Amino acid sequence: MRIALVATAKYFALRLIAVFMKEHPQIDIRIYVGNRHSVIATVKQAVMVGLGVALISAHTVEVELAAGRLVLLQVEGLPLVREWYVMHHAERVLTPAGSAMWNFIVTKGNSFLPGPIVEPQPAKPLEV
Repeated sequence: MRIALVATAKYFALRLIAVFMKEHPQIDIRIYVGNRHSVIATVKQAVMVGLGVALISAHTVEVELAAGRLVLLQVEGLPLVREWYVMHHAERVLTPAGSAMWNFIVTKGNSFLPGPIVEPQPAKPLEV
């Protein structure tokens, strides 16, 4: 089975796929990750060296927040909540492997999505 991910999804999707693979070792999975990773890494590095702030998905900075290299600011209207969808081609019948993955995501997928990582700190005005 081939699975394509966008770079931001890989932070939780890879954990989901790893558990799926343990539960379904007979299914050969090949993962392709798109290349937005380099952009996200550059943004994180810029913020960590003090070049500004970023509006970025929490799961992409989970490690940096936990390590204290970045802080989460409390800002009115944030966090933005996004919805994720599982889909397949409407005119194709899922293979047994695809059906197993579908059922796994439907029943266990939410447990792999990131929750609150750290408490936000009050945002302070930036000095210009």
